[in-house]
Amino acid sequence: GVRLSLGASRRRIVRQLLTESFLLALAAAACGLAISRLIVNGLLYAILNTIPADFAQLVSLLNLAAPASDWRVLVFLIAGAIVSTMFFGVAPALQATRLDLVRAMRGEVTRDARPGHARRVLIALQVGASTLLLICAVIFLRGAVAAASQFPGIRTSDTVRVSIEAESGRAKVLQTLAADPLVLSVSAASPITRGTVETFAPPGSMPVDEMTVSSGYFDVLGIDVVSGRGFTQAERTPEAGVAVVSESVARQLWPNGDGVGQVVRLEALHLAPGPPSVSPADARSAKAEPSRTLTVVGVVRDPLRDAGISAASFRGVYLPIGLESARTRLYLRVRGNPEQARQALLERLTGLDPAFGVMTLRAMAGMQTYLLQIGFWVATVLGGVALVLTVSGLFSVLSYLVEQQAQEIGVRMALGAATRHVAGLVLS
Repeated sequence: GVRLSLGASRRRIVRQLLTESFLLALAAAACGLAISRLIVNGLLYAILNTIPADFAQLVSLLNLAAPASDWRVLVFLIAGAIVSTMFFGVAPALQATRLDLVRAMRGEVTRDARPGHARRVLIALQVGASTLLLICAVIFLRGAVAAASQFPGIRTSDTVRVSIEAESGRAKVLQTLAADPLVLSVSAASPITRGTVETFAPPGSMPVDEMTVSSGYFDVLGIDVVSGRGFTQAERTPEAGVAVVSESVARQLWPNGDGVGQVVRLEALHLAPGPPSVSPADARSAKAEPSRTLTVVGVVRDPLRDAGISAASFRGVYLPIGLESARTRLYLRVRGNPEQARQALLERLTGLDPAFGVMTLRAMAGMQTYLLQIGFWVATVLGGVALVLTVSGLFSVLSYLVEQQAQEIGVRMALGAATRHVAGLVLS
């Protein structure tokens, strides 16, 4: 008000206020850069020091490291400061120059102290964002607790998965595993493909997942056979004409849920040759295989939950294969500590082929819990920071409003209002 009364133009006052806002924005950008570096480095340190040993090799191959700051970061910060200044500084600066100069010179309240619509909206958004982040943290925590406490539906305490990249060395790998005293039993399973199963009694059809497994697969992973039987040693190819289905598929195909002895026709998709890591989505480019007529010899239990392992989440039709079948992963039941067995097997097998992947199913199931825990801590930290900003923002706004209503509060107290009445007014 003094500056305007002495002849300063509104443009000059606005420019001064925007300059002050820009300096504050630059300081905030510098603090943000420093805090972000601390957070990124701290997060990477926590990941590298808490990730399961099975996945440590994969992380080392990814070469996780905080990117170095360069001129693009500086340009982004300056641009962010400019945008923030224009977005949040122009309106207050313009409002600050709309004054009744006579009242301003007297030091009187010069404008309505009640919060404007924009201020209410911004406060509501800030409170809502912090609340949402804290709710997300609770959801992640519940998911992590559930994933850690529930049985995944397959044996994970003493099982190991071996991925074979070079099929030419499969026979040597099988010989090595058969002679290893740490290995109790070996089974094989292929990647999951999609197909259609058709029944004759009663007639019907439905899309299903398909997976070929060896005779010892259900025993190694502890998948219970609900009715009928699993595959025998003699049933080593899909041409054996037998199949095992999961409970959910049996319930959808037959009224009583027991499909043992039923005959079905399976029209499957056969994945093109490739590594065992090919996903079911790659079946889109696969070529169709002739349909097979199969007799259902067993029904097995459905998995209890998806533990991040294809074997633990599979619900569909199983077909028989042998251990020597290409493009299959090996599932082993080991003796003693599975992590020590994994290390020993890794040393032996990498001598045959450095590309071998050996992981314990316990670590694979725990990876889902680990990822949920990361999400929980990230959401907790972000929610906590947002809550602190919200509280500080509310304090600033309320302090500003109370300061502008000092004359009104004085009148209220002079007329008999108690302190609790004024406090109630401010809180409301």
